[in-house]
Amino acid sequence: MNEIKTYSYRGSDESLESDELYQAKIYRFGSLSEVPWVDFSKNYNIVVRIIISDPTSDLPVDILYIPRESKRLLVGFHGAEDRSKANLPKFQFVKSFQTQRSESLVFVSDSTLLQSDKMVIGWMFGTQRSHFVSKVAEVINALIQGAAIERTMLVGHSAGGFCAVAVGARIENSRSISVNGQTVILRHRPWTINRLWNTIFNGEPNLKVLEAEYLDRLDLRVILDNRVKNSSFSFFAHADDPLVMSDHPHFPVLADHYGLGAKGG
Repeated sequence: MNEIKTYSYRGSDESLESDELYQAKIYRFGSLSEVPWVDFSKNYNIVVRIIISDPTSDLPVDILYIPRESKRLLVGFHGAEDRSKANLPKFQFVKSFQTQRSESLVFVSDSTLLQSDKMVIGWMFGTQRSHFVSKVAEVINALIQGAAIERTMLVGHSAGGFCAVAVGARIENSRSISVNGQTVILRHRPWTINRLWNTIFNGEPNLKVLEAEYLDRLDLRVILDNRVKNSSFSFFAHADDPLVMSDHPHFPVLADHYGLGAKGG
């Protein structure tokens, strides 16, 4: 069995016991089965950072968890990151969700970005052999079971919106909300696809290979057609935003897939 590759990021030094940025104690596990979700879920409002470095995967799953008395779970995903400023892992919406929401909270960092300091968007693609969306969904489903969560909402903007919908498609009794998110990655900015391919596959992008082998990671139409029962989604887009409506028609493509007009429905 292959061992997980070592990456450098905030908290990767195992001698560190806490993440000072979020005032969270760090817990490290070698597999998902080791995580004591029941125990974590009892400590209301205690912020913990959980890093799962499973040797069956190539990337660590890194989350911030804030359990509350509520049996509803709100999960936040981040979008593109300016790598000259980013301090990975990135957890988005932490302050606003803590102060404005009452649900139990989870924030997910996209470890795909750890593979290169030039990659700004990863869409939770993972690696050639490791489907990171599925790994994140496994973690959230385990948390849901351990904490007896009854309903889950997943939220993200732009690339985070894509991730929220992709992960939510694997979570029963869930609702995903995407704001100005991508839907078909191969329709997005060519340079972002080039960087993704160059990093993960060490070469020039081969769109035929991507379309043939990885649409279950790159195309929400494929992902949503195979979603689990009782999972649903809402997709919001600004009508005047060319990155989702015209130059890169993410909203129209998804609307057309469901037989809706360009304005949705």
